[in-house]
Amino acid sequence: MDKTALLNRRKQEIISISEGIRGFLESFLDEYSFVEMDTFFFSKGEAFDEASSFGEGVITGYATIDGIPACIFAQNFEVSKGGMSKAQADKIIKIQKQAQKTSAAMISVIDTAGAKLGEGITALEGYGGIMAQAARMRNDITQIAIIKGSCFGAMSYFAALNDFVIMMGDSVASTSSPAIISASSPNGAKTANEICGAKFHFGKTGFSHFVASSADELSGILRSILNLLSEEEDFDPDTDFNRQVEELNGAYDADALIENLFDGPMLELGKGFAPQIRCALAKLGGITVGAIVCGSDEKGVYLGRESCLKAERFIRLLNKYKIPLLSFVNCAGVKGDVETESATIISDVANLISAICDFEGAKISIICGRAIGIGFSALASKSLGFDNCIAWADAVVSPLGEAASAVLRYSDEIKNAQDPVRMREEVERRYAQIEADPFNAAKCGSVDNIIMPSATRQYLISMLMMLV
Repeated sequence: MDKTALLNRRKQEIISISEGIRGFLESFLDEYSFVEMDTFFFSKGEAFDEASSFGEGVITGYATIDGIPACIFAQNFEVSKGGMSKAQADKIIKIQKQAQKTSAAMISVIDTAGAKLGEGITALEGYGGIMAQAARMRNDITQIAIIKGSCFGAMSYFAALNDFVIMMGDSVASTSSPAIISASSPNGAKTANEICGAKFHFGKTGFSHFVASSADELSGILRSILNLLSEEEDFDPDTDFNRQVEELNGAYDADALIENLFDGPMLELGKGFAPQIRCALAKLGGITVGAIVCGSDEKGVYLGRESCLKAERFIRLLNKYKIPLLSFVNCAGVKGDVETESATIISDVANLISAICDFEGAKISIICGRAIGIGFSALASKSLGFDNCIAWADAVVSPLGEAASAVLRYSDEIKNAQDPVRMREEVERRYAQIEADPFNAAKCGSVDNIIMPSATRQYLISMLMMLV
């Protein structure tokens, strides 16, 4: 047979069993930018009649996304249900090393039901090699895992090693088969989506940072991530660095802050998980920043296990990329109840504090509402290395909540009053207005400046230009 004709036949055989995954890649890669590697990779020798094994069920190569270089591997569920073989692992590791060598982003498209039957322990060695390489690259390059369909077994651990996990709307991820998990459930059988679907991981476990309902949404998320993480500053010539944000005046509103403070829309990570603490990437004055935004609760949000874990992971991600940290504080500390104390809250808060202390970039705290006890110490204090701390004029800064602090501070007045209830209310107001006023924190240097909320943007931009 003519060599050219043979080559074309072999290419067509490969394309015919991978049209679906190739179309998926085309939906988010720049047009005509993908260059495939190891197209004819085949671990069983020259058995070209076994065309379904060509490529070992995974496509690898490099391309650009919005002009930004990326290396890619994409598992093809149409070949042995995306089954992992030692050869597939070797092919994946090869492109991982290429990404590390060139400092390109590593994009992984996962769609697998587990190891290929008959591979035995060699498949486990393959999984180990992929995870080891991902771990070695964690501080070097951007790694993004896209779960297209199924992600069962060891590949779920691999996905968790990535900087970002994006799950398609109907995808599932678990350490074992959903059928096995459902069978062992005390509440009876459940569907795969109920046990380990995208919405479950987005809202319950925090494993998934984003859920994409369409190819267009996935493309938008990928482009936002890569552009925000690029080292180039993006100054819009029409940006007014001194713009007052009048929408922030009045009671603290996290939604109003997120919508109006930054140069454009924020990219929020894990929005459904621990929603009382919001973590997002954005541009401010053309500089990429990471923002931790406490919820708008009038009495301040509480630090819990999930919120500490979410904030800790985000801070360590920012540290990797040397992205400045902005902490918008409205935190009442840790809730004093049996349920909280019976959990892992002590270790959780300690891990959060450790992440903040380890953070090497610029970090600025803005006390927008309440900063009570450990809420101030962990998220705002100079002692933990915050370069600047500013407070809104009506903020509250206190070792304890106003009620508890007032009782301790004015216990004699309350005890000796003719109407103790009325006196308690009075001393609480007095404490809030005098003792917990941010001016007291400013007197000892714990707060650098007290501003009107509308001036927050211009203050932050000026600080970033000095610190970054």
